[in-house]
Amino acid sequence: MVWRRVQVPSTMTLRKFHGVLQVAMGWDDIHLYQFVVHTVCYGSWELSAESANIVLGDLKLRKGSRFLYEYDLNIPWEHEIRLEDTPTRVSTRPDNYDDLADLVLRLVQGWPDRCLWGSDWPHVMTPPPVPRLAPMLDLLKRVLPQEGLRAVLQDNPAALYRF
Repeated sequence: MVWRRVQVPSTMTLRKFHGVLQVAMGWDDIHLYQFVVHTVCYGSWELSAESANIVLGDLKLRKGSRFLYEYDLNIPWEHEIRLEDTPTRVSTRPDNYDDLADLVLRLVQGWPDRCLWGSDWPHVMTPPPVPRLAPMLDLLKRVLPQEGLRAVLQDNPAALYRF
């Protein structure tokens, strides 16, 4: 069994989610694909599927919901997508984020070349308390070794965005 865990917003389309899965699996996006959600197929137009431009949140999925992602339909590769949770925030302590220290460290240790720091600033869809950026950065500085901090804040974004 091979699995990946990704966190995506409910505002993402299935088409963009397909792209996320391609990156997560290390694939090149050269085959047809489809998602099967509530018996409806969304994906490649060559399959006569519905448009994958539907937003995830519009699918009315709940925690524990499952749906199918099929890729390279000649073989075919079938993947079960499971919705684990729909958090708006991971931390329970918006004042200092110390509860995320172990998670941050494990992520950077496990995938040092794939982690980067980002924010959903200006937090227009966030109910109070609004996240505070300075404590988030302070957590990174406290938890990560110098090379991990450099990777997350500088090297990985530079490689991803080619600047």
